[in-house]
Amino acid sequence: SLEKYGAIIFGDIDDYFAPNRIEVISNKLDHADIVANDIDIVIEKNVSEPNYFSNRVDNNGEIDFTYILDKNLLGLSNTAIRTDGITINNYPRDIIAFDWYFFSSSLFANKIALFTNETTTFYRQHNHNLVGLGVTSVESFKFSLKVKQNNYYNLMLTNKYFVTYYEETMILKEKVYEASADQLRLLNIQHPLWWETTHIIDKL
Repeated sequence: SLEKYGAIIFGDIDDYFAPNRIEVISNKLDHADIVANDIDIVIEKNVSEPNYFSNRVDNNGEIDFTYILDKNLLGLSNTAIRTDGITINNYPRDIIAFDWYFFSSSLFANKIALFTNETTTFYRQHNHNLVGLGVTSVESFKFSLKVKQNNYYNLMLTNKYFVTYYEETMILKEKVYEASADQLRLLNIQHPLWWETTHIIDKL
């Protein structure tokens, strides 16, 4: 039973964490329902990009629902949540990005999320990853549209707010899959987040 725990601090088995992570996160949870800490990207045992999320979010800044509507930085290796902030007990079995769905539901229910760079998660990533932080290939863009469609579909089952986003993503996905490679132009987004739109259709 979750009631006997005050909070859950998530961590992926593939990653490792700064020694002060538990202390910092626990203190921040006194002032928020959810806390997300920064990430250092690790490739082949070396930190290739320290404090990745600090390029986009201010320390102690609030992450509101609209910020993660079309992208995500709340993963299951850099977040924690108070148990009284959990808004869902069941989740769709076909969900692709559970973390995005879970935290979208929480923030949509007016839970407060804070970001901190006072601690970090060492996030292991491989150069050949199709999806990852900073990955901006056409293939990763197409996969992000698949994830968005899936996320919006499952969110709209409980709230009509997401219907428009689902329908717009379906239309865009069809256009993108019909487009040739030279019709897709890379956007100049510095430090893209998970599932962020990294391309546009140039000629359709």
